Amino acid sequence: MAEIQPDRDEAPEGQSGETPKLTDVRESIRYRRRAQEAERRCAALESENEELRQSHAAQAGSLQDGLAGERRERESLEHRLEQLQAERRLERELIRAGARDPETAMLVARERLATAGDADVDVEKLARDLLDEKPYLKAEHREEVPPLGRASQPARPSQKDRKGRAERLASAAKASGSRSDVVEYMRARRNRQ
Repeated sequence: MAEIQPDRDEAPEGQSGETPKLTDVRESIRYRRRAQEAERRCAALESENEELRQSHAAQAGSLQDGLAGERRERESLEHRLEQLQAERRLERELIRAGARDPETAMLVARERLATAGDADVDVEKLARDLLDEKPYLKAEHREEVPPLGRASQPARPSQKDRKGRAERLASAAKASGSRSDVVEYMRARRNRQ
């Protein structure tokens, strides 16, 4: 067989003037496959990174929308709380000013508050003016505001204390012989006090 002669007798020189290292074909194929695999992995990681970036951007957008909604809801709740507090103060002032029917007076006062808008309204002055303009809503003047709701019943004496009272009244009725003491004893026994 005839050997193929290179075009040059000398090996080509590299950049620094050195002769390049000749590598085996199998090694060069392996290097090439490794490089291609690394490029594929790099492209896959870049696409995965881009997908994650897009999903995070979408999540951030939805979270910002949710946060904005929560802020709006909080602001509306704060506004409603301020309205309720103003109505509560107005109701107390109407009662203090002597409104005969606080519910009717509140309806008229709410209408006036709505026409006044968000401006700070002096509820004491509003209550006085309302009752001066509509005297049929006014009753007697009260300095103290009665508590809203009913007062609870006082605590009842224990069974031991109730027996002791009945016995005391019986001994007092027996000792005095007075009809009023006997009646008081009978009343206590009937009521089991």
